[in-house]
Amino acid sequence: MTAADATLARSFRLFCFLLVFLFATKKVAVERMDHVMSLVLTSSKAKKAGEEKAEQNKRERREEKEEAEDER
Repeated sequence: MTAADATLARSFRLFCFLLVFLFATKKVAVERMDHVMSLVLTSSKAKKAGEEKAEQNKRERREEKEEAEDER
């Protein structure tokens, strides 16, 4: 095996390693992004539910005040 063949083989092994590394990194990044997006969606749903509950509480308090005024 000549020096050129050895260099070519070394370059090919490095290329394969980098290719595998990039695909593995991409897979991890995609999994993390999916996890982050699920957290964002969950928190936005919780926030929306909290806002709806606050609106409902405001309506109930307003109705109670109106009923109290009607009784007077």
